[in-house]
Amino acid sequence: MTRLSVVLVGDAECRAAIKGRLRGRRDVLIAGEIGAASALRLIPLLAPDVVVLEWAAEDVNALTVLPWLHTLPGAPCIIALGATCGAAEQQLVQALGADAYATLDAPLPLTAALDRTAALRRPVLQDRAA
Repeated sequence: MTRLSVVLVGDAECRAAIKGRLRGRRDVLIAGEIGAASALRLIPLLAPDVVVLEWAAEDVNALTVLPWLHTLPGAPCIIALGATCGAAEQQLVQALGADAYATLDAPLPLTAALDRTAALRRPVLQDRAA
């Protein structure tokens, strides 16, 4: 089984909640956790398949980080983790290039978003496994 590498970007509490939602998923490998803007430079080195970006993170400006992630070689899929399920927030993150939008209100939205992004990455993952 090829595992999906994921980097979590956000506050410590949010990262812990995400890990709780993903616990037990054998198809997911948490490749790294970033809680400060100064550590964002590590994302290209980690080369994750997916970045889960907390939209309301205190020390990371998601408005600038999201478009920047798309400029990376082999750009990861991006799940914007929102604070609300508001339509305006969802439209904004999609306009900025997020591949999926989720919240932590229930485990289903985040896991469903991860499944959708995994489907987008499947051809790349199969090439990597070969």
